[in-house]
Amino acid sequence: MKRKITLIETVDFFGIDEIDGERIENRYIIGYFFDEKKIEEALCYYKEYKKESEEIVISEFDFKCSKYQKYVYVLFYEYSLIVDGEFQDFYEHFEPLSSYKKCLKTKNELLKNTKYQIDSKKIFDDSKDGFHIEKIKINFFLRFSHR
Repeated sequence: MKRKITLIETVDFFGIDEIDGERIENRYIIGYFFDEKKIEEALCYYKEYKKESEEIVISEFDFKCSKYQKYVYVLFYEYSLIVDGEFQDFYEHFEPLSSYKKCLKTKNELLKNTKYQIDSKKIFDDSKDGFHIEKIKINFFLRFSHR
C-alpha cells in the first residue's frame, strides 16, 4: 500500500560551503507522520520551542508500507573532515523506508557512488563506513521544555 508520509524538521541555515557549494545547516528531525492531527500538534509545539534562527521544514514522501506500519527506517550518512586544523561535520539522511532491509539495500547502492565510498580523509565516529539506520516511531515527537 502506498501512502503519503510527512517529515517535519527544524533547520538552522548558516550559508553555503565555498568548497562544494552545499548548504551549511543543522537539521533536527521532529518526526514522521500519517495523522493530520499529530502533524498540527507537532507544528504548534515546535513553533513555540524552536530557536529564533530555525525554520520548520515540512516534506512529503510517497511511502510504500503495510496498513499497520508503526515505524520508519531512515538511513543516515555522517563523517567529519579536518579542514585548516578544525573539524567539519557532514550529515545526510535519506527518504524513509518501511524496513531495515530496504535501508541496507539503499546503503549498498550508495556505496557504489564515489561520494559515499570510504576515503582516508573521512573520519567516521559511529561506524566503519559512515552509515547507520534509525528506527523512528510514526506519529510521535519528543516534547521538552527547552533545548
